[in-house]
Amino acid sequence: FYTYTNASPAGLPGVTGHHGGFALAMPFGEKLSLGGTVRYMRFSSDASGAIAANVDKGLTFDLGATLRPIQILSIGLVGQGLADRKSIWAPMRIGGGVVLQPIADLSLAFDVTVSFTTWDPNRGNPTSFMGGGEYLFARRVALRAGGGRDGLWENGYVTGGISALSEMGAVDFGFRSDVSGDLRGTYIGVSLRLFVPAP
Repeated sequence: FYTYTNASPAGLPGVTGHHGGFALAMPFGEKLSLGGTVRYMRFSSDASGAIAANVDKGLTFDLGATLRPIQILSIGLVGQGLADRKSIWAPMRIGGGVVLQPIADLSLAFDVTVSFTTWDPNRGNPTSFMGGGEYLFARRVALRAGGGRDGLWENGYVTGGISALSEMGAVDFGFRSDVSGDLRGTYIGVSLRLFVPAP
């Protein structure tokens, strides 16, 4: 995967970033899966007023596990940024979540994350809460909606997205828009995925 970031918030330094890596997950029976990600990031911010220009870069990794005790319920636990870069662009945090699939094409999810990396050491460990749902139409188009509270930025937000799926790959579009907090933003993401058949 690869992500390019460019942001120019009013009154704050502009940021340009590159973030890429690879992920691998393996099932162990029908109830447990383990996975990991190795990723490299390089984010540079411009000088603004009393804030000096800065470059954050380096390797980090993530680890996760998914347990499916019954067919309609999945429980996940993940550690992100476990090689701590001391950067808000690759925060070290842990998270957990549950996904309920009451019918084949509907998924409902709830997640909690706790961050150990912030720009202000007096803020402690910000906690974020997220929830949402996805419905798959004719196994070709997925619609998503949700929202939550971002503990790192102290914002409430709403999200939405749509994916077009085929046997070969998928095209995804998503957005997040802050609806409360002092520093609000709208974020848009587009991704292309290629599915590689297992040998």
